[in-house]
Amino acid sequence: MMLVFIFGILIIGTYTDLKYGIIPNKLIFPCILVGIVCKIFSSISINLLSDIILASVISLILFYLKIWAGGDCKLYLAIILLMPNFIIESTFYGISYIVWIPILAFLIGYFYIIGDSFYQKIKQHKKNNNLHIKARNDFIRYIKYYVVIIFINYCVNNLSKYLNIQLNTWMYLLISLGLIYLFIKIGILEEKFFILFVIMMDIYIGIINLNSLFNLKQLLIWMTIIFSSLLKHFNNDYNYEEIVIEQLKPGMILSTTSSYIFFNDKLSKYKRISDETLRSRLTESDITQIKEVSSKRDYIKTITIMKKIPFALFISLSVIVVILKGVFI
Repeated sequence: MMLVFIFGILIIGTYTDLKYGIIPNKLIFPCILVGIVCKIFSSISINLLSDIILASVISLILFYLKIWAGGDCKLYLAIILLMPNFIIESTFYGISYIVWIPILAFLIGYFYIIGDSFYQKIKQHKKNNNLHIKARNDFIRYIKYYVVIIFINYCVNNLSKYLNIQLNTWMYLLISLGLIYLFIKIGILEEKFFILFVIMMDIYIGIINLNSLFNLKQLLIWMTIIFSSLLKHFNNDYNYEEIVIEQLKPGMILSTTSSYIFFNDKLSKYKRISDETLRSRLTESDITQIKEVSSKRDYIKTITIMKKIPFALFISLSVIVVILKGVFI
């Protein structure tokens, strides 16, 4: 019965997301409440509770990092709470099925974007410019992170041994990511002297050598990174849609180029530069300000926005895969 209920939510949520670009709260909040009540009155083990908490934390992190929207976050939380306990307790490679839902959703979304980009290329006969330069820059950035991370891991590992502190893999990962984030914020990774110093230290310590750099595994990793970068920038070329300004709706995201037009216009009250993420979603006030400028400038009648990605559909498909695997496999 609960599975039928879940399928109904997925169908309605996907429909509203595709048609209106939103997943209504009046659909999700009652489902979350029902899920909480069901879990309270069911037999909950420590492992099951920890899986639900982990999945909820992942969902909230993805929302606060603006990787997915609030509607997607709430839909996933509702599914987590409504999912039967035996499916939540099932694991694949030691990871709960409900944690696999966003992983599969992003994977499905990635292949959707690739397929749509190739379709648009065939349809538009558009030439992709400077893909190799963009991929090269991404690879240089990866090398910077790589040499710094392995140096950090070496230092943390030796410091923990010296202080007789036991750190697991997750702690090493969190410390490394935290320090990298700090270095990015203060801009030290852009300093050539710092990167050169770290590389020389890695070579002196012996972390980097010819065998570690030019083995089959490392070469495959580098090829994968370059190929992924090429695909990313190829997809970005087809990630835009031109519409008339009257079609603008709240939640849409302007391209960076379009936002600059209004930012630099003296008559415009819209003074935001779009970073083309969910942080730059338009509000009713933003749209009013854009339309005011358009009414005074004859040459501003169309605008470029980011194409809407139907992420509720990807979540729904990944939930169906998880349920089918949990029930029949």
